Amino acid sequence: MDKQTRLALLVLVIAYAAWRFVRYMRLGLSRSRRPSNLGVAGGMVPQDSGRPPNLVPPPSGSAAQTPVFARIAGVIVAIGVWLAINALLWYCLLELPPLKSLPPVILGVAGIFANFYVIPLARRAGTRSRQRIEAA
Repeated sequence: MDKQTRLALLVLVIAYAAWRFVRYMRLGLSRSRRPSNLGVAGGMVPQDSGRPPNLVPPPSGSAAQTPVFARIAGVIVAIGVWLAINALLWYCLLELPPLKSLPPVILGVAGIFANFYVIPLARRAGTRSRQRIEAA
């Protein structure tokens, strides 16, 4: 393989890995639980027709809608918290003298695993700020 083909293949593999990472992070952080019964072929098993399905009543029309500004501010706060913590985290991992002598692979793994705690923290901060704006 020539150099351009290898580079294109590497970009495709990285894009696929990023897509899978985002997909599973969204699935893992979602509040709703997916059915765990997958059947033999990996598909969904149909419900028994004898029992009624669990129906959730539709939300009432009297509930106040979330202001657009509050939602946007919540997202901006969450992204800002995530970026600030990541900047501090990566600066500490890459620039502190005791950690500079460690192999980059170990530092990268530590930074990635730290993001599993940083992402929910940033999400909660965004939710709290949105709720404060709605209450004001």
